Amino acid sequence: MSDMVHLSIPTSRRASRFAPAAAALLVVPLLAACQTTGDSGPVVVDAPNDNCAVHRAAFRSTEPTFDDVSRGVALSVIGGAAAGLAVGLLTQSPQAGMAVGASIMAAGVTATLVNANFQQMQGQQRRDALLGQTVAVNRYGERVTGANIALDRLASCRREQVVSTQAAVRQRRLPADQGRAQLAEIRGWYDGDLTLIRSFDARLAGDTRQLAESTRFINGSSVSSEAAFRPYTGIVAQPVSVKQSASSTAADGLALQPGQTIRVVGRDGNWLRLQLPNGRGGFVQNFNIAQEVAPAEFQGASAQRLRSAAKDDADAVGDVATGSTYRVVGRMTGWLVVDNSGQRTFVRASALRPSRVDDTGGEVVQATASAVASRNAFTSNTETLAADARRIALDA
Repeated sequence: MSDMVHLSIPTSRRASRFAPAAAALLVVPLLAACQTTGDSGPVVVDAPNDNCAVHRAAFRSTEPTFDDVSRGVALSVIGGAAAGLAVGLLTQSPQAGMAVGASIMAAGVTATLVNANFQQMQGQQRRDALLGQTVAVNRYGERVTGANIALDRLASCRREQVVSTQAAVRQRRLPADQGRAQLAEIRGWYDGDLTLIRSFDARLAGDTRQLAESTRFINGSSVSSEAAFRPYTGIVAQPVSVKQSASSTAADGLALQPGQTIRVVGRDGNWLRLQLPNGRGGFVQNFNIAQEVAPAEFQGASAQRLRSAAKDDADAVGDVATGSTYRVVGRMTGWLVVDNSGQRTFVRASALRPSRVDDTGGEVVQATASAVASRNAFTSNTETLAADARRIALDA
């Protein structure tokens, strides 16, 4: 019994030996709680007869991307305080606890701030940091582009529901009172759409601010300075019909196919103005076109699919092999265009990593500007969806 009592009350030497491990055991749950606490998003139930609800899935996602600098500093302070408290209790020495806590706080805060300040880095350290920033921008871009595609499909589906109901009433296939009730139901579905989408956009806002802010620490360039439009050669990223004006409801024109080369000569909000082969102009939304770039060597980073278009449900035409070399000839927010034996294929940007990083940081600043512009387009398209909802009427 005396041995058991002796073991349960550690001496200062034994305590100091096990203090770091004990502190870690106490701190990890606290940090995990800090990181996982957050809004999981609103609860919006899909109606069984709502054939458009399938396009809401993207907006229910609460996947984390990357934490901002302020959270990194806060977690370092909390972790240091918790570790200091644990060591102080185990060693029965407040001085030892304060020393451990202060050192952990200092190390964590320094690492967080230095990681944000690319200008203080040199050589390989800077290249590694730029690569990490590139990966973060790519992950963000994948979410934004996927959200833009889902929102476009949802808006088109909702418009078809409204037009179909209006036509049924005009053709007397549906009584007017039933038509009004059906449109009221669709209006309710619109409200659910907007609740989910705006919550998703609010969660995305923190990442957007972090991306825009972080560019100031790379090479002094800002997102706004890189966002100025310059004409470029584009690569069609998914099947799309050119619109005669910058509106989803405008008449369709020439149909474009993935891999085609097209000249992009202007921008109107979230729409790109194209110079068509017949000499005329037309418009498509920005997530339909990648920018052609000088061929660059990339390495396979994760096992994902090469696809026939820049969307997750496009046909798979191959697989990315980790460590293999790929020739990238085009880029857009969240996606890369790969020259696959003369055929242009598309892959999520997170599947590949550049073999060489631009040490100036210019490329990652430009990618950030494009990603932020795509998110701004998403916000604009959300308001267009809201306007569509407000215009619902029987119009019989």
